[in-house]
Amino acid sequence: MKASDLLNAEVVDESGRRLGKVHDLRVTRPSASSPWQLEAVVVGSTGLAHRFGYATGEVRGPAVLAKAAHWLARRRQIIEWSRVISYDQRTIVARAPHPGSVQP
Repeated sequence: MKASDLLNAEVVDESGRRLGKVHDLRVTRPSASSPWQLEAVVVGSTGLAHRFGYATGEVRGPAVLAKAAHWLARRRQIIEWSRVISYDQRTIVARAPHPGSVQP
């Protein structure tokens, strides 16, 4: 599986409730000789704030744009890959996220 296969995929929970689209991937590499492992997908209604670096605080200004981007990113969720039930035809089905997984 390639990252491009997952980016912009639709994510729904078991009941079919839309959680959003994949805007970013969280990967880990236990050691230099180990392969990269997918840890989680970042899901939300818009990826613009993520693409410009505002959602994570990496970019600071201009202030008005930063505030707007932060507001847009307020409902993003981190879905651990271990919670994914299936992935088929650009749709990811995941067990409902923990209540605390919505990122501030």
